[in-house]
Amino acid sequence: MVVKSEQTGERPETVEIAGTDVWLRRGISEGEREEQGGEGGSVKVKVFTYEELHFTDPTGELTVEGAKADFDTVWAAHEADGMSMEEQIASLQQQVADSQAALLELGDIVGGE
Repeated sequence: MVVKSEQTGERPETVEIAGTDVWLRRGISEGEREEQGGEGGSVKVKVFTYEELHFTDPTGELTVEGAKADFDTVWAAHEADGMSMEEQIASLQQQVADSQAALLELGDIVGGE
C-alpha cells in the first residue's frame, strides 16, 4: 500500500481494479498548470490532483461497485498496509489525540464555555 499525491491530465476514476491490483483515489480536484509551448510561449493545461492508495486484493473479490459503496472503509482498511509497527503506533497515537481534542471541544460546546 502506498498513499501518494498524483497529478494527471485526465480525470481519474475514483476506483480502478485490474486483476488483483486496486487503486483508490480521493480528493480529486481540477486545476491548471502552465507548460512550455512551442516557440517560447506557454500554454495552460488542465491537471487533476488527488491522493491515491494502491493495494492488492489477493482474493480478487473486491468489485468497483463494492469499493465505491464502502469507499471510506476500504481506504481505512488498507491505509496502514505498508506501514512499519512504529508508523502504525504513531498514527494511532495521533488518532487518539485528535479524538480527545474533539471530545474536549464538544464538551465546551455542550457546557456553554
